[in-house]
Amino acid sequence: MATNAGELVVFVTAAIGGLKQGLADAKASISDIAPTLKRLALVAGAAVVAGLSASLLAYADAEKAAIGLAVALKNKGVTAQKTLRDMLDLSSGLQQLTGVSDEEITRAQTLLVNFGLQGEALKTATKAALDFSLKTGDLGTAAKLVGQAFQGNTERLQKYGIVIEEGTPKALKFALALRQMMTGEAEAAGKGLEGQFKILKETINDAAENIGAVLAPAVKDMFTLFNNNREVILSFASRLGDAAFDTLVSMIKFVNLVLRYKQDVLDFVKN
Repeated sequence: MATNAGELVVFVTAAIGGLKQGLADAKASISDIAPTLKRLALVAGAAVVAGLSASLLAYADAEKAAIGLAVALKNKGVTAQKTLRDMLDLSSGLQQLTGVSDEEITRAQTLLVNFGLQGEALKTATKAALDFSLKTGDLGTAAKLVGQAFQGNTERLQKYGIVIEEGTPKALKFALALRQMMTGEAEAAGKGLEGQFKILKETINDAAENIGAVLAPAVKDMFTLFNNNREVILSFASRLGDAAFDTLVSMIKFVNLVLRYKQDVLDFVKN
């Protein structure tokens, strides 16, 4: 009967040895990037613990909108950073007046640029689109209609009470359309209770963006590290998983042996 107890001791020792070897293999597979992973994990962990994922998302949305505008300007031959900065500043300023998010305004500017608007005409068209959006229901639709009016297509404006006589020259059509669109309603709405609440909300969102801007470089580095070392990380996870699975199987076998030789185990422990 002592032989059965001895068998258990040998079995457990072998199982533990297998786990140690599996963990050692997993550790070896990731040792080269372990120091960097540790540092970046601390940064990412701090962000999660502090609940800053929303800040990163807010920054990512602002970045995406700005990149879209930059690409649209570049496609029209405008590469000066000052022009992009001026348009982003306009978006921010109009947000503080109307409560419409600067990202939404920037996306509307991108639409207008794609229609061919630039310079002061682009700034005026942006303000007109904000006012007109109170009639269309959303800024994207308003910007599209403003852009079409710039190209001389004003027929769809009739749905919103803006009628331009047939035969009116293209440039004059746009000027007449803008005159009817620019009502000042967007800024007036921003002064009401609901507007002030929206402005406050966007101010808080901007604060979150600023926090996200600080965290973004470290998080991008972490993503780059993981993407560049995908095979190493997958190998580590696989080896760790194999070791855990083998250990679980061994423990199940061990429990079965204990149940089978319960009395032998008790005698072995007593002695």
